Amino acid sequence: MGSPAAGGGGPNPRRLEQPTRLRASDDPLPQEEGAKPVPTRGNVPSTGASVDLQGGPPTSSGGGSSIYVAFLRDQVSRQDERKSSFESRGITVITTAGALAALLFGLTALSTKAHAAFTIPGSAAHALQLALVLFTLAAALALMTNLPLVYQEPLTRDVRKLLDEGWDSAPAEAERDVAWAELGVWESAKHINAIKGWCLAGALGLEVLAVVAVAVAVWIVL
Repeated sequence: MGSPAAGGGGPNPRRLEQPTRLRASDDPLPQEEGAKPVPTRGNVPSTGASVDLQGGPPTSSGGGSSIYVAFLRDQVSRQDERKSSFESRGITVITTAGALAALLFGLTALSTKAHAAFTIPGSAAHALQLALVLFTLAAALALMTNLPLVYQEPLTRDVRKLLDEGWDSAPAEAERDVAWAELGVWESAKHINAIKGWCLAGALGLEVLAVVAVAVAVWIVL
């Protein structure tokens, strides 16, 4: 009989096991407890922000130009809201002042007739006259809140020039040009709205004084 080494059925002692190689898609070796995971190709986010491989938060690669533009647009929107508020309240002052002034005219007409049922004393008449003047001035100031004042806006020729010359400019440069335009609109609206605000405040103050004068006249009559 032949030896087992010479036969073909026995194991070959010279055959060595080949080590199994890990592919790139296989799971990495387990890490120590508490260690930060290292981002791999499969878990790196596909956003425009840069990722800190040490486990830190993502940082933006852009500047603050978009934030500034959004801030200026918000300020312009607030000025538009202030303009609408001043104008609507001015209309309210005009309505109330006109109604009270018409009431005073009616009382004066009734008291000056030949056979009037009542007469207004002299001091009360002076108070009513003062109230009439104050109501008129209040209505005039309230009308000024609705005057079509000129607000600064980007000119058409400037916008055309900007589109012709800066169409292929960098985003940061375009945002800067828009920011300058928004700044001019904001400054103009803020200045004109301040005028409207002072007119409205004056109209309200005069209307309050007129109501006080009417109250004094009624007190004298009673």
